[in-house]
Amino acid sequence: MNWKLLATAVMVSAATATPAVAAFIVNPAGASGSFGWSDGIGPIDNINGTSETVFSLTANAGDSVTITLTDCCLIGDQFELYLDGSQISPTSVSGGVSSPFAYLFSDVLLAGGENLFQVVVTALAPFPGALPGGASWSFSAVTPGTAVPEPAALALFGLGLAGLGMTRRRKAA
Repeated sequence: MNWKLLATAVMVSAATATPAVAAFIVNPAGASGSFGWSDGIGPIDNINGTSETVFSLTANAGDSVTITLTDCCLIGDQFELYLDGSQISPTSVSGGVSSPFAYLFSDVLLAGGENLFQVVVTALAPFPGALPGGASWSFSAVTPGTAVPEPAALALFGLGLAGLGMTRRRKAA
């Protein structure tokens, strides 16, 4: 085995590995707070005044959560929400002309394990001094998903019923 080649490969992969994202942990029982940005359009740069820029919510596969993002100060700031890199469409958007935007994301389906949410600012309030900006967020309590029987369990149940039926026939004969 070429140990020098192996050592070089390990060093290169360690140097180019993507660092883990420091995420703000969301309580599955529900939570709320604020987020902000200072760089204009793009990802937010703080959650509750910390340096975390991504929300982390651990759940079971099939669980769901409702999320609200509400602009707080200047009318015109707009947002998008991403779950594990995929954009989520809001259930409803209110506000705009005379009141701040509020985005509601109802019953967002979660994967098992860690779910990472990222907020991206897509438009800024059209006023001088609009930066830095801020808004509020809330996550509802996680709603447990409905258990769906696995095909193998259904097949085993069906075989059991068939066995009971055959036993009954033999006793009747």
